[in-house]
Amino acid sequence: MSGRPGIRPTSHEARGKSFSDICARLATATTERTAFTAGYLGTVDADQSPQVRTVILRSFESDQFVVSFATARRSHKFFELSANPAAAFTLHDDMVQLRLTGHVAEDCAAATRNRIWQGFAEHTRAQFASFEDFAWLNLTVAAFDWLDLTASERWRGQRAEPGWQIRPVAL
Repeated sequence: MSGRPGIRPTSHEARGKSFSDICARLATATTERTAFTAGYLGTVDADQSPQVRTVILRSFESDQFVVSFATARRSHKFFELSANPAAAFTLHDDMVQLRLTGHVAEDCAAATRNRIWQGFAEHTRAQFASFEDFAWLNLTVAAFDWLDLTASERWRGQRAEPGWQIRPVAL
């Protein structure tokens, strides 16, 4: 990197630590209530207008880097993602912002849907008209931006087979 103020060369170790921190925060948010438990899902509606809604992060698969959430099949969000699966999911706490982008697909496997449904609290199941109204959606992350306000760098990661290309970017 050039001599731009606030930008320092970074090591592979620092990138790995940041990526590990992202994975740890996402995993913890699915088992405990943290600032990353609720995030903002961005979609595009039929008029090509952006839409943003709060969703609960329900699952994180670190090996595939997939985040999952539930929604009602009757919802605008479901119809928008069915027509255009591109989405952004932003999570934040007091000092960190994480933006995930990728494509959403419904997991229609009966075993998965039944397992998730049975794991929901009664008040969660009551938000759906019926089991048939319940949809389990997986966002396969293609890229992320990680901004730590306590540090002088912002990380950008993009999928690059067989893993991730992670680099700092200017603030």
